[in-house]
Amino acid sequence: MSISKISRSIVVVIFIALILLLNGLDILTMINNTSVTKSEFRFDRIVYPILVLILVSIYVYIKNKLYKQKIDKSISMIYRYIYIVVTVITCKILILRNLLTSFTKIELLAILIIYIATSITIKKIVFNVSKSDILSILAVTLYALITNNIYDTNMYIGSGLVIMFCCLTLLFLQKLIDELKQQGLKTRKYIRLAVVCGIFMGISVIFGVSLYVYLTLLIILFAITYNLDKTHINFSRKLIQKVNITKRDVLYKIERINIEKLFIAVVLIIITLVLTLLVGYVSIKYIPSETLSSILNNSLEYINLDFDLTNMMSKLQLFVSTSKIYYLIIFSYIILIEILNIILRRKYDTKSTIVKLLFILSVGMYCSTNLNIQVYQGIFTVLLILIVIVNTSNIYLNREERIKLLKA
Repeated sequence: MSISKISRSIVVVIFIALILLLNGLDILTMINNTSVTKSEFRFDRIVYPILVLILVSIYVYIKNKLYKQKIDKSISMIYRYIYIVVTVITCKILILRNLLTSFTKIELLAILIIYIATSITIKKIVFNVSKSDILSILAVTLYALITNNIYDTNMYIGSGLVIMFCCLTLLFLQKLIDELKQQGLKTRKYIRLAVVCGIFMGISVIFGVSLYVYLTLLIILFAITYNLDKTHINFSRKLIQKVNITKRDVLYKIERINIEKLFIAVVLIIITLVLTLLVGYVSIKYIPSETLSSILNNSLEYINLDFDLTNMMSKLQLFVSTSKIYYLIIFSYIILIEILNIILRRKYDTKSTIVKLLFILSVGMYCSTNLNIQVYQGIFTVLLILIVIVNTSNIYLNREERIKLLKA
């Protein structure tokens, strides 16, 4: 095993050990609290870190076993995705055990499909940034074992939809950035990616992600991106030959103007986003579904903006208090890695910055609105997990190692 591989393994082990240690501190705090009896200990506080370690280890074992047996790469990938699907379904059914009787068969099937789709999307998001299969499966496992104190079935489905479509938006935004960073491409793939990204943005806005969050994020993209590809307008030869010399010169000058592909992509995203919202809201009116109405009622409260500082701080405190130790671990780790990034002079990464911006903007919007924390705690937690994982990848995977890993 090479030194670089050993260093990567050490970082992952330290990260998991940190989760184990700090969750253990949470247990000690509960023991010291005389108002809490042993029977009231939260079982998930003990089991969660242990299960993360076990499930990730099983995945690594399966992957290594398939590699040693020289199984075809595509077949090996199928086996690994089967493991992911089985793990997610099992974990979520165990987590939902107290709510299973409240779900209809269709609702239960829908929520499991949502969780599977979200898990695969999270894996692709992390792999897109880190190119590490271990880190991506770690992110999936952390997501699969997240508990959510929601006892309303409609609210549970709504929270799942918010997470899924927000993650899909992130994934296609990453793919769009990747496409735009390749210089001299003559394809129009970035146009298709922009349209798909706009559709997922529109759907996630329908289910509760603030429109202001996405619009702000798109504007900031112009400031945080660099070395992106450009394009220009091409007129057909027939059109040029038909016009007089004066107009022909004008057309030639227009053809020489370089246009940022990002500008075109953002315009397409906004147009697609608006059209998706129009089609979505019109279609919803003709769908007689109490479940859908309940989900949307929980989602559309963000329209009422309130920038009162005291209220915003109270909302932020409410968010953190939903799982104090868990968020303390995550925030502490993120700060630690950010400091290490500065000390080690790690290169700026656009795609990981987008994840961080989305989290900051989303929490800011939550604090200034009447959003229900139970619905949106899930997406906040997922974004924090993504930040933790991509920060970890940035700290140990420099440009040279990334190139070697891609060639391997």
